[in-house]
Amino acid sequence: MRREAPGIQSTRRLTLCAMLTILMAITAADAVAQPDDRHLDDHGSVRKDSVWLPVMGGDTLWVDSSMVDSILEADTLAMEETRKGAALSQVPPGFHPRYAFTFNRQRSTTALAHNFSLSYLVNRNIVVSDTVNFKTNRSDGASRETNEREDKVGFQYLVRKGVRFDVSASREKDNDRSLIAIDDKETISKRISFGTTLRAPLPGDFALNMVARGILSRRGKDDERESAGGEGDIVFRNEVRTGISQRYIVRLLYDVDKDINGSLDATIGRGNREIVVKRDGEVIQSDRDNRDDLDRIKAGFVYKRLALMKLDFGSSAEKAEKTFARAEGGVETTTDRNSRASVTARGDINKRLDYKASVRWSSAEKAYAIDIDQTQRRVDVSADMLVNYAMPWKLKTKLQFRRSKLEEVWVFQPDRTGDTHRGEINLNLSRKFWKSTNVQASGLLSLSSRLNEDVVQDKDDTTKRLSMSIDNKSSKKISGKATISVDQAETINIHTTRSNRNQTRETWTVNPSFDYSPIKRFSIRNAYNLRLVYTFKSFNSAKNTMSRISELRSNMRWKLSKPTVLTMTYKFKVDQNGRFRGSGITRTFLQEGETSTQRISLQMRYTPIEGLDFRAEQFYETTKRYSIEGEKTLEDHNDRVQISNSIEYKTKLPRDASFNFFAKQIQDATLPIFRLVGNAGRETRKTQWNMITSFSIAF
Repeated sequence: MRREAPGIQSTRRLTLCAMLTILMAITAADAVAQPDDRHLDDHGSVRKDSVWLPVMGGDTLWVDSSMVDSILEADTLAMEETRKGAALSQVPPGFHPRYAFTFNRQRSTTALAHNFSLSYLVNRNIVVSDTVNFKTNRSDGASRETNEREDKVGFQYLVRKGVRFDVSASREKDNDRSLIAIDDKETISKRISFGTTLRAPLPGDFALNMVARGILSRRGKDDERESAGGEGDIVFRNEVRTGISQRYIVRLLYDVDKDINGSLDATIGRGNREIVVKRDGEVIQSDRDNRDDLDRIKAGFVYKRLALMKLDFGSSAEKAEKTFARAEGGVETTTDRNSRASVTARGDINKRLDYKASVRWSSAEKAYAIDIDQTQRRVDVSADMLVNYAMPWKLKTKLQFRRSKLEEVWVFQPDRTGDTHRGEINLNLSRKFWKSTNVQASGLLSLSSRLNEDVVQDKDDTTKRLSMSIDNKSSKKISGKATISVDQAETINIHTTRSNRNQTRETWTVNPSFDYSPIKRFSIRNAYNLRLVYTFKSFNSAKNTMSRISELRSNMRWKLSKPTVLTMTYKFKVDQNGRFRGSGITRTFLQEGETSTQRISLQMRYTPIEGLDFRAEQFYETTKRYSIEGEKTLEDHNDRVQISNSIEYKTKLPRDASFNFFAKQIQDATLPIFRLVGNAGRETRKTQWNMITSFSIAF
């Protein structure tokens, strides 16, 4: 027999929520708030056919949202404050049903979903709702099918302005089964969630927001499958999880105006669950103490009154503790402590000079009660400053400094303990010539040093970068851009036992592009990219490597008529790799391999009316792979052709109804022309369909 969910004993732990509920029931009043624009007509009134999926919060009926059930997932209060609301007095009374259907077919996978929701506004401060969801996912390739159903009912009571109470009950059933063997898994989850929200103004530009929420849950999972011990031997496995969780959030707000405001948050979360596992009716595991505890405090302050210095401060401290049974035995407890603080200042010195400076500090510690060798701590401190200066002669400069230090301590693993120091300076210069040409140059120097407890892992990394670009747009018909950059990254291992791993990586990149539109409906874009990558091995030059990648892309777009667009693209790419000898400018390249790819595609798009779209596309791609050992030898050659046709239709119907449809047929053929020994080389042709359709309506 399965264990039932805790009853009266569990509910006693939520005494605070129950007391708040009784207090809120004493007084009741109507609520006033601003309506969501999506539910207004041309005259500013709420549409009679508007769709309402309501959740009450404070003095507002929230729309297009669902109730928050998981109290340990996100900041519940922040989620509720970001929702848009509508005045209860403007919501049409009575039933507000909605139905949605979605069908999705991708290759051998099919997904089907039905959703029906019904909200009923009893009066100006009470709403009841019911939601039913059906989902089916089937994979013919994996021979599996999953069926899901969720039933949920809710009750929401706006006691008075700023005070809300809600309760909901849900049941989810998930059945996952194999289509070819006995391998069924059924999971049933039941949940009761209730909570309260309080919002109240305080004297002196202060306000108080509070949220209390609790959940009773039960999750049962049954497995039925063939045992590996013998043919026909069936194994029944049952797992039941019952639990209770609570969360309380208190937020104090200080809001003078948009330039001066702040907040102080305190969060307390408590969760406990029991896990019982049975196999063929016999208990094989019983864990009663599985806890999730969370304590958090956050503070933030913003001051923007001064143009010279605008400040933004934030800090937080958090402790999260989890207790659970380990598979190897024993009860493990992990404790995470995280703290952070940051301050950012920005301002304008004068019309030409502005700045932004930030300092950040964070500390993290993870401790284990049993696996103590995994215990670790880290402290991260960083600072950066960005200065923008508009010099005479239209020359703009941007100078950025960064400095950081990371301390990592593995309490019982000294070889992983160490500090990392980083420093970076970045300079960017730009100037506009005439009205059509912009020239930009930038340089970067970055240094990183890793100092370890055992000194064997010590290493230094340096990065240098120079780049220049020219952007020209002489007319509406012609524009172009060219960029050249050089990067050098060097790694130096300090200890002599690792010095053979020292290396320098040098990358040269050239990237010009050109756009030409001779007439209004016709345009051409060409882009070329050349990248050279050299890797120098400091103590083993025989392993120096080099790769040369060149790529040409061309795109033509021709609008034949208002509904018809023709697009053609071409790509040619060559990837050469090998070794090289020498240093500096004189280098001898010894090529070892080469791969070339050419692809040309043609697409025709036809849109006869708004929302209806037809597309036909075809591409041809050829790939050749060579090995070079004295002679250039073709190792593999593949040609690929693909033809696809698609139709897409989107429309909005009366009464907030909508219909979307998309279908695509793809015919693919891959034919290796030169087959190698051991390669089956069989021609494969396949046709696949991708289909997506959805329909929703509000009654």
